[in-house]
Amino acid sequence: VDTLPFLFYGDIYFTSIDTGFAVGVGGLYFETTDGGNNWVQRDLNVTADLKHIYFYNKSLGYIVGDSGTILKTLDGGANWDVQSTDQVQIPVKPANVTYLYSIDFPGDDMVGYAVGIREDASFIWHPKVLKTIDGGKSWDSLAFILPTFRGEFTDLNNGYIIGLDTLGDAVFKTEDGGNS
Repeated sequence: VDTLPFLFYGDIYFTSIDTGFAVGVGGLYFETTDGGNNWVQRDLNVTADLKHIYFYNKSLGYIVGDSGTILKTLDGGANWDVQSTDQVQIPVKPANVTYLYSIDFPGDDMVGYAVGIREDASFIWHPKVLKTIDGGKSWDSLAFILPTFRGEFTDLNNGYIIGLDTLGDAVFKTEDGGNS
């Protein structure tokens, strides 16, 4: 395709002036190698809505999205492997489904954070902040009280998370790698 079709996209990311990727609803995944003049759709074998794509470097990248989906590439996007998913479906509405909105690996390809929410069967939002210390092989939940939507870390210890408190939107800061 010459241009991306008019569909909802969760995110776009370029690893160079020529190479870029777009992700979106229903597992949509497109890539370009000519600066966006032409886009090729590829099948990731994922049906979840994809919200964010991030590359640590030109080879190592991650995609996060609904149903707790975390995908990882080691070859610049040629192949993607599922790192995590918590898909639980009931006939009408997913129960206890995780929506991941961002992923970040600040300064170290082994330590990363994925941020989002978990919605229970009663449609109540709960925070979902995940941390890996082994390059995404395993993910642990960090204790967080309020719903979270996006995270950005400046280094391994210092990070900011956008979420909700009783007054509305709020920015939370950690100085100890998400332990508090």
